Amino acid sequence: SLDKMDRSFSSFSKSLSQKTAGLTSSISSTFSKMFIGLSAGVGVLLAVTAAANKVKQKLIEFANQASATGNRIRILSDEMNVSYKTFQELEYAADRSKVSIDTIAKAFSSLASHAQNGNKTFQQLGISIKDSSGQIKTQEQLFRETVEALSRVENRMQRLALATQLFGGNTKALTPIINGGIQNLDNFAKRAHELNKIMSDEAVVASAEFKEAWDN
Repeated sequence: SLDKMDRSFSSFSKSLSQKTAGLTSSISSTFSKMFIGLSAGVGVLLAVTAAANKVKQKLIEFANQASATGNRIRILSDEMNVSYKTFQELEYAADRSKVSIDTIAKAFSSLASHAQNGNKTFQQLGISIKDSSGQIKTQEQLFRETVEALSRVENRMQRLALATQLFGGNTKALTPIINGGIQNLDNFAKRAHELNKIMSDEAVVASAEFKEAWDN
């Protein structure tokens, strides 16, 4: 409905405030350059109209891109059963390691399946598949502990064999993540925050809701 779209846009626009902060300066600079050398009257009016249309188009493109990104984060993080923040950290680490986030998602699913089936490889790696309350650990916990345990296996062939038992056909693609260990993943996560690559939960929700309202 129009009311829902209005509410979503209002929330979405707030989440974009930081992202669009630099745009005001850019617009001001554009106007200044265009006014230099232009005579008063029609020339100025045409210049202002052209600049306004260009700015409007940029804002629309930015809004569409940001809302699509937020919607994608929400969908994929829900599928992987991780927080929005964790998903974005993993995606950044995967990208920097030349590994697709789809490969990470498959690894999560594979570990969960093997944990349910009581795969003995976890035991070989010294990993308990259950937490202190007796419940099977989350996919994120299993992934972190498995990556760290495998990274500590010095013999490369043995490491590959153990990883294959848990990750199957995804093992080769995951090699950069496995070899780097948890410290490497955590360093990438820290860097992602330093570069402002992580959208807040509020921004993700607001942008996703805006996209839904816009599409409907």
